[in-house]
Amino acid sequence: EIGINFPPFHSNCRCTAVGILHDHKMDPWEQENAIWDFLFHPGLSKEYQVQLLRNYYSISRQVHSDISLQIKLESSINSSSNRMEIIESFINRLNPDWIDPNLETRFQYNWNSKYTTPPFKQKTADIASILGVSPDDLMKVMAAESRIDPTNGNKFAIGLIQFTDIACEHIGTTRQALAKMSAIEQLDYVYLYFKDYIGKLEDAVDLYWVMCTTKPIGKGDYDVVYDSRSNPSAYNGNAGMDHDKDGKITRRDLKEHLEIQLEDYWANWSD
Repeated sequence: EIGINFPPFHSNCRCTAVGILHDHKMDPWEQENAIWDFLFHPGLSKEYQVQLLRNYYSISRQVHSDISLQIKLESSINSSSNRMEIIESFINRLNPDWIDPNLETRFQYNWNSKYTTPPFKQKTADIASILGVSPDDLMKVMAAESRIDPTNGNKFAIGLIQFTDIACEHIGTTRQALAKMSAIEQLDYVYLYFKDYIGKLEDAVDLYWVMCTTKPIGKGDYDVVYDSRSNPSAYNGNAGMDHDKDGKITRRDLKEHLEIQLEDYWANWSD
């Protein structure tokens, strides 16, 4: 119980909790279940979860970042409600070379370009399962923004979803750091960018909306992202999205712009 026999015990508490197993009393499967019982404790933060997983499975930080471990854990939980299948799924994902044998069936489109390797597709599908969207929807916004090229950028933004300085500050990185990352490494930050919207996302246009503004996601065609009268600086910086030239960038404009950018991706960037 939090505050009695489980941290935090008081404000600014820095105590932690460690599970101890006695090998001579448990067989390996019982040990595994004991660890995962503790792992699913409602008071356990994501930081504690990751540390517990590292302690038990001796996972190298050089192979798996804390963010990628959390992605592997959450996607494993999403893939099944059966404890044994969740554990097996997570252990499989600890192997950097593991690919779901049914991975391609999760995509409706043939994403085939320089950076869309099987490991990249696997991680994209895992993140999409956590966000509650299809893997194709997540691919679409990356294709529209960067042509799925982690090196694509300008003086204002960089990477798979064109991270700006404001976005980088929010997710705890910098454009300079992102520029040195591989496509698969950048996906950690794609996840961090969208994770606050879990449960609110339905399709690629929702994702695109979140990339453009912090306004609550508009679901109607004429819900406004930027208005030239109320927010001229933001509108002017994105005026190219106003396809009907009415001085407002709406959800319908976002959808049309997304489709135009995807046409360019399929014509010029896809193998």
